[in-house]
Amino acid sequence: MPNPFTDHPSHVGESYTEHLHTATSFGWAMIVGGIACFLHGIFPFAFTTTGSDAVRALHTRMVSKRADKLRADPMLQNIEWVI
Repeated sequence: MPNPFTDHPSHVGESYTEHLHTATSFGWAMIVGGIACFLHGIFPFAFTTTGSDAVRALHTRMVSKRADKLRADPMLQNIEWVI
């Protein structure tokens, strides 16, 4: 029987706990970046690069993590990388 708590994490090469940590840290970074973007819309002089910096940092984390996992386990090369 499929386990909704472990199927996706194992599909991306993580344990439930690893996935919980990764997904929540991405979520918090997106929330903070989103608030900064919202405030930037109201106050154009504030947070001029915070949103784009957050997107770049998250992209770098995801790409480097993917590359590290692929180097460690070539069988993971066919994984669909989604959060």
